[in-house]
Amino acid sequence: MVEILLDCRTTRSFHCLCILKPFKHYSVLEVLYVHLKWSRKGIGSALASQLIQQVQSPIYVESALRAKRFYKRLGFQEIRFRDMPTDVQKQFFLKGRGLTALMVCR
Repeated sequence: MVEILLDCRTTRSFHCLCILKPFKHYSVLEVLYVHLKWSRKGIGSALASQLIQQVQSPIYVESALRAKRFYKRLGFQEIRFRDMPTDVQKQFFLKGRGLTALMVCR
């Protein structure tokens, strides 16, 4: 398994981080983070859009409720845990039930 890591920083400051874990038939977006100083400038949307275009398999993410609208704009849809394939379910622990939403982009 190879992780795709996009680390956007200069020698003096950190801007954003994106970690996508590819599996055989799907990928999991583990981290999509943009520094507060750089947020709301389209950086997160641009990173996620590039991933969606490049990855052919479904991309799953466990999203904070406040980020659901962001992911929906990018084409992600909510999915129930029990509707996920069994091998995908193993990637999500759901520690924060009720505080997160599971989403998929196919």
